[in-house]
Amino acid sequence: MEEIIKSLQGKTLSKNKIFDFLSNLDLKKLDKKIQCDACMKTFSKEINLKNHQAKNIQCLKWIALPQKHNVQLKKGIHLVVDELLKKSIDADNLECSFCNSKFINTGNHRKHLNRSPVCNRLAFNEFKEHFMRL
Repeated sequence: MEEIIKSLQGKTLSKNKIFDFLSNLDLKKLDKKIQCDACMKTFSKEINLKNHQAKNIQCLKWIALPQKHNVQLKKGIHLVVDELLKKSIDADNLECSFCNSKFINTGNHRKHLNRSPVCNRLAFNEFKEHFMRL
């Protein structure tokens, strides 16, 4: 909008010429938004983006990464990991899906994985497979 006003300053135009000028404007160019590559927030001016990045160090850290993965998480990372863990060890069942041992509670199930290296490694493989499918 500021660009339009600057281009009209100092000109004497009739209503028809102003109408013609406005009707020939490319509104898409005027409505350009500047986007933060890290958090995807949009800004109307470059200075606003720079201020945003100065205040949000995590955005600068993401931008500085040498290889960025286009990850779109819809929930927190802790929820993603919890879900993968439940799938890997079948936590709702209270039974080891590898040796078929049954447990009274989740604590005993987890203790079993700490004490049984083979079941733990198999659970890790399951977790890795689920993770790679994300």
